[in-house]
Amino acid sequence: MTKKETLIVLGSALGLLILAIPFDFQLSALIYNQSNLFGRTFEAIGEFPAMAVAMFSSAALIFTRNRKKPLSNIGSLILGGLFLGLSALMGGVLPFNYLELSLIPGFVLAVVYVVIAVLLVKKIPIQAYPQLRRAAWIGLLTFIVSMIVVNLIKMGWGRMRFRAMEGSTVGFSPWYLPQGFNSNEEFKSFPSGHVANAALILFITLLPSFIPAWEKHKAKLKFVAYGWVILVALSRIVMGAHFLSDVTVGFLVTLLVFLLFSKLFKVKSA
Repeated sequence: MTKKETLIVLGSALGLLILAIPFDFQLSALIYNQSNLFGRTFEAIGEFPAMAVAMFSSAALIFTRNRKKPLSNIGSLILGGLFLGLSALMGGVLPFNYLELSLIPGFVLAVVYVVIAVLLVKKIPIQAYPQLRRAAWIGLLTFIVSMIVVNLIKMGWGRMRFRAMEGSTVGFSPWYLPQGFNSNEEFKSFPSGHVANAALILFITLLPSFIPAWEKHKAKLKFVAYGWVILVALSRIVMGAHFLSDVTVGFLVTLLVFLLFSKLFKVKSA
């Protein structure tokens, strides 16, 4: 991502936050519909990019480990194996949980996801392993850090979700005013964890760094990444789970963490 593109994205996000000051509640009231098929679908699958990136990155860390260095070898096996299993389990089970269906198919899918992640990594040429490893660290660390940051803010901000207000402005608070610690799920509106996880799809913009053939598809990768984030963000407002400001900040958290680690590991995104 060039400096110009970064400024445009950050500027657009800032504009949305300013717009949200007078229109946060009104927008939610206008499009709220918990039975909406679009909203329910993306509630179930919207977070999947985070799990997919964590699975792929974990498998990549295992395959690209330095077997000659005991610490790197064992550390990559343990860390990679742990997060590969956990992210596969989350990716398999969460959609069925949101749809209130049996979780058993989710456990089966988790095994399938592990196999797919391993097969995808094995397709990458060994000569690209140094670049792949750096990208894998970016993916996994962004997954971990953004999830921690979002959940800490959620608990400290204590903002009530629109769906809990039942159409009333009672309980509504502007996004810039923290309401204090609250562990109740209906008071974890700010920021959106769904959108933060959806934004991990930005990882696909790193593909050209270890798969040169993707260099000519940079524009398409960006279109898919931002398109997915917008769809998930809109679906969260439709479901009354978040306000415009919530989804904007959820995206910003992941974006900033992603850009930070991309700079630290010296990998340029598309």
